[in-house]
Amino acid sequence: MARIKAQKMAKAKKPHRVKKNNKLPYVAVATLCEKVLREGETPTLVRIIDTLNVTGDSPKMPPGVIVVTIFVLLKSGEARGHRDIRIVGRDPNGEILLNHTEDGQFGDPESGSIVQIQAKLVVKMAGLYWFDVNVSGTTVTRIPMRLQYKSGD
Repeated sequence: MARIKAQKMAKAKKPHRVKKNNKLPYVAVATLCEKVLREGETPTLVRIIDTLNVTGDSPKMPPGVIVVTIFVLLKSGEARGHRDIRIVGRDPNGEILLNHTEDGQFGDPESGSIVQIQAKLVVKMAGLYWFDVNVSGTTVTRIPMRLQYKSGD
């Protein structure tokens, strides 16, 4: 009996923990585009990209650089406080081309954070590229981009 009482007392003495808000924000927009125009705080996305066509002289695609704008708009919903927002871009073989992290601040339900990156990516092959959007270590969405190569020969 004495042993049971000691265990109950030990449990009762644990410090009270304040619950942290672990809610994630909602994804309103996640896309690739050519550029983003700004009038005040209102963004306008120009030429949304899901496929890029590249032409060249050789039968096999040589390495090259492409430039795309990655645009992600997250809305707070029930999320509150700071969250790490990380975007990881991978080529068709899974090699990391981009690893970008920034801090997002979430407050009122309709407010949120925008991540906008003008990315210069070294591409070595045609195929399907993926850009993972992670918030506090959780993937909230993925953005695909198909790169097609056509020889001019």
